Formats: sequence, structure tokens, C-alpha cells
Amino acid sequence: MAHTQDKLAATAREHGGLIWAIDALQPEGHGTLLYVLYEVLSGTPVSGIQLPQAQGQQLIEWLQPYQKLPYKVLATLASDLEEAHQWLRRIADCLRYTEDSKRNPENVTNIIQTHSLPLTSLQVRHEMEELLQKFQPDPQQNPAQFALKKKLQRLWDKYGTNLLHCYDVPGLPPDNLKMEAMFSRLRRNQRRISGRKSTVELRDFGQYQVLFLAESEKQLLAQIQQVPITEYKIQRRRLALSEAPRQQKHRLHHDPVSAIQSLVHQHQEILSVLEFQALSYQLDS
Repeated sequence: MAHTQDKLAATAREHGGLIWAIDALQPEGHGTLLYVLYEVLSGTPVSGIQLPQAQGQQLIEWLQPYQKLPYKVLATLASDLEEAHQWLRRIADCLRYTEDSKRNPENVTNIIQTHSLPLTSLQVRHEMEELLQKFQPDPQQNPAQFALKKKLQRLWDKYGTNLLHCYDVPGLPPDNLKMEAMFSRLRRNQRRISGRKSTVELRDFGQYQVLFLAESEKQLLAQIQQVPITEYKIQRRRLALSEAPRQQKHRLHHDPVSAIQSLVHQHQEILSVLEFQALSYQLDS
């Protein structure tokens, strides 16, 4: 404890105070949480306690002795996270993302058509760069904000110019959330069908399932009935031919004896056909 007090005192002298944070770990196979109180600037663990989840009063009682320590509190990690959240809201306001998200998702509109001020990509880019210049958190006292700024700046420098076309192209949405939602439905449906977490089947049949996203069996049947039976049979044969090599490899891996016997029988049938053709040719000549 004396070593911990010395580190806290040294950190307080260097930075003019301390930043407190709490984190929790749930051990495997255990119903309680291990809470750890630590000082952020020095990364010093100060205390720990095992408690069931959501035991607020016990947490307060545990922290009370540390509130009496003779060090100035610069911030808590909660206040740092709150301020980081406020910066995220400012970024969303700068991009006008909240305004666009309030529109009816079924009605694709031009997001730059506003009654107050028409936006362009150049204007948004200029405002965003000004906002990033103002956002200069201290890495020691505001680690959450600093991590946000570092990540945001890297993403903006790398992708910023390619994210603003929606302000210049009428009807272009600002994100691909609808497409991602469709992919999530594909994975969820495949897991429900197979009962497994893996969605490897989408590698082979995803291009077909994406065309048959139905909310009910009746709707799915109506979609399938739109395909002419002749076209269905043609595509069915093409699918069988394209799947044959993969199925053969699968059979060879899981049941090599039967797979080899099948190959031998096919070879014998081909030899018989070739011998018959050769004999017919000799008789004809």
C-alpha cells in the first residue's frame, strides 16, 4: 500500500491531480464481477473487490475511503467518456447525419436538399477539418477523448474524401446500413437453418439466397413461382454440374471407400462405352 501511495503522490505532483476509473472482469464460470479501481495517468491499480452485478450501494461503500485521499481529482473516466460522447454528437451534427437519419428510410431523398442551406462536399469537408483542429484533448488527462481523436483523424485522413459524395450526388445515401442489415439477415437465417454458428454455406448459395429474402413461406413460394419451370430445370442442372466437383471432394474426404468404388464403376462404364463404339466402327468399316 505504501508503494501505491508513493506512485499516486508522484503522479499528483507531476500532473496536478489524479484521474480515477473503474473497470470490471467476470471470471469464467463465476457469477460475480471483479471490480478494480485504478488511477489512469499512472496506470496504478489501487483496490479490487468481488461483487455480484449491479450492487450499487456496496460499490459506493467500497469507494468512500478513496474519496478522502488528499489528492486533487482532475477527472473521472466517466466524465472523460461523457465529453468524448459530446464530441461524437458534434461530429454527427457537422456531417448532418442526425438530420438524414430522421427521414423516412423508405423514402430515398436528396440529403443536400434543405430549405435553410444547401450543402456541398467541400463545405462539409471544410467544417469537419475545422472541428478536428479544435478537438485537441490531452493524452494524459483525457485518454478516452485522445483515443477518439486519434482514431477519427486516421480514418478521416484515409477515407474522408470518399465519404462525402452523398452531398453532391442526389439520392445517394450517406451510409450502407441497409446493405449491412441485409447481410445480417442472411447470416441469421443461415444459422437458424443449420443450427450452427458458421455461415460457410453462404459461400456456395449466398448468390441465390440474396434473391429470396422473404418474410414468410407464402411470400417465398410466390417468389419461386415467378420462375418458369423450364428455366428452373435448366438452372438446376447447371447447379448440379457446378457442384459435382465439390461434392466429389467431400465424399472422398468423408467416405473414401465408397467414393473410390464409385470412381471405379464410372471408369468401367466409360471403358464399356468406348469398347462398344470401337466395335461398332470396325463393323461399319
